[in-house]
Amino acid sequence: MIPLLTIPLFFVFSFGKGDSLDRELQAQQLLRATLSARDSLALPEFIKQLEQVTHLDKKNADAFHELGLAYTRLETVWGRERALPALERALRLQPRNVAFHYSLAELHRKSSFGGAAAGEFKKIMRLDPSDPRPYYHLALFQEEDMLHYREMVSLHENATIFFTEFAEEDFREAEELYRTAIALDPTLFAASYRLAGLYYEAQRFQEMAEVLQAAINLYSSRPTAAAQNAYPLLQTTLFDLQLLLGLAHTRLQQPEAAQHAFTNAFAEMPKEDRQLFFSLATVLSPDELPVYLAADEAARQLDEQRYWNARDPLFMTAANERMLEHFSRIAYANLRFGFPEKKIAGWKTDRGQTLIRFGFPKGRVRTRADLGTTPTGHVTLNASKEVWEYGDFRMLYEDRFLNRNYAFAWSLDPNSDGKNIFERQIRSTPERFEFLPGGKRLQLPHVIAQFRAPQSDSTLLEIYYGLDAHELEEVRSTDAQKHFQLERGFFLCDQNWQPLLARRERRDLAFGENGVNKSGVLLERWVVPAPVGEFNLSLETVERNSGRSGVERETITIESFAGEHLQMSSVILAAQVAAAHDDLILYKKGEVNIIPSLQRKFGADSSLYVYYEIYNLARGQNGQTSFRVENTITPIAAPGSDLSIALNAI
Repeated sequence: MIPLLTIPLFFVFSFGKGDSLDRELQAQQLLRATLSARDSLALPEFIKQLEQVTHLDKKNADAFHELGLAYTRLETVWGRERALPALERALRLQPRNVAFHYSLAELHRKSSFGGAAAGEFKKIMRLDPSDPRPYYHLALFQEEDMLHYREMVSLHENATIFFTEFAEEDFREAEELYRTAIALDPTLFAASYRLAGLYYEAQRFQEMAEVLQAAINLYSSRPTAAAQNAYPLLQTTLFDLQLLLGLAHTRLQQPEAAQHAFTNAFAEMPKEDRQLFFSLATVLSPDELPVYLAADEAARQLDEQRYWNARDPLFMTAANERMLEHFSRIAYANLRFGFPEKKIAGWKTDRGQTLIRFGFPKGRVRTRADLGTTPTGHVTLNASKEVWEYGDFRMLYEDRFLNRNYAFAWSLDPNSDGKNIFERQIRSTPERFEFLPGGKRLQLPHVIAQFRAPQSDSTLLEIYYGLDAHELEEVRSTDAQKHFQLERGFFLCDQNWQPLLARRERRDLAFGENGVNKSGVLLERWVVPAPVGEFNLSLETVERNSGRSGVERETITIESFAGEHLQMSSVILAAQVAAAHDDLILYKKGEVNIIPSLQRKFGADSSLYVYYEIYNLARGQNGQTSFRVENTITPIAAPGSDLSIALNAI
């Protein structure tokens, strides 16, 4: 019998240099294959293969970098936590790699670690002073701080602390950093966009326009792909620049230039973005909105045309200033209140919605977050609050989550709850716009009269209106007269406020000549043949030098005098009537000159002249007419009298 022996065999595997090279080669091959298949792989599978690469070769810096970027793309807290060690490992392997530093800085920024991100950007500046991106990102931090602190106050028992000086210093640093980024590479259009926004806050609108125009000119001169792909992570579109340019020109009171910029922007942007700017969804009342949204596209477009035409403050200009302001508000809301990384547009935010409806507040203040105590002794965090003051109401916001995203303040008190205040306000006043170029508006008291026109298919409209000479800007004066330069317009519009008849004239008037009554009112007159029907009327006057304007609008029914039945024209109450002569040609009515009373009030000791025309009187056999006229004059009922109360109750 042969005994069987069991001999244990021990194998010792040692990986020498050749084996290590094999693993590195396998890692490189797997990395190349993984990156090549990036678009076809689901993100978890992509991450899994990158992890295999890092297990094969723990010194492959590119693999750790790609793994960190992939974790970041998960857009979760867990993903960012896993991304951090991967990117830090990549940098330990290649500490001078600018791309790695940039990825780590972006991760810190997305994680709201501003200080750590700024530190990485400063390292990039030292490694590559010619790279414009770190200057741009550091400027963003300074700009954000400037916006946060410029209106902030800290309330204490015996004092109020303001942070204006800190905001001014942040502004100067941000401006210098943006300027440096643009100087290093003018095609970093995001820097021009942000610098222009910075200048807006300082009301340096001319510099804002110049920065944007230079960027637009450069953008337009480059091939589309080159303009868009130079900095894929810092995309600023051409229409973004043009929208902000429109805002700049609007603030410079250059409506034609603003209209041109906005039109160019709309030509560049996608249809769905363009529709937002014309939509009424952001300005209608809660009662009107469902009807508008339920309509088909054609009906909505008609509603939009009617709405914006009716709110054009001055038909005499080529642009619709109300629309320009609306476009400007949306452009600013998207600049300041949006969160692009979260795909939240600025116009959708609470502050954006308020701005679009009511415009910029007259005043704005922000309180600093601090600690407080409840009645039971518990420590609480008092969120930073922001107050927008509009004069007759105010809006309240708060930074509940300490991320500088101010939303409507929440309160059990309806008068302190921001959302409740907003909803209550838009029911009474859905939107607001004041158009006051040059200051106070001109008043245009007026009288509209209708007479038979020579043409049977039209009626002669005669509109008398007055201008207070004491409120007008003199262009020159002599011993006897003061001279004024004006432009005036007459617009007869359809039901959609689309002008059907438009008249414009330049006027040089003088105080003291015939046509000025004793109260110092310059009288003007329009005589226009107009079609019969119901129309909207706009009467407009603009001072040439100051730009001040006066506008009167109303709906009128123009009667027909074409029939053969007995008819009577409108009645003109006049303060002065004289035989016709050339000095008063503007006020000539047949054989007389009429200076009408615009207030239609007369004293007991003053003369009252009444002018009207009668049409289609029957003639007798001798060709003459026979008729009787009766006039009744009664005093105006005093306010509060029994007659006044009775009339108001009817």
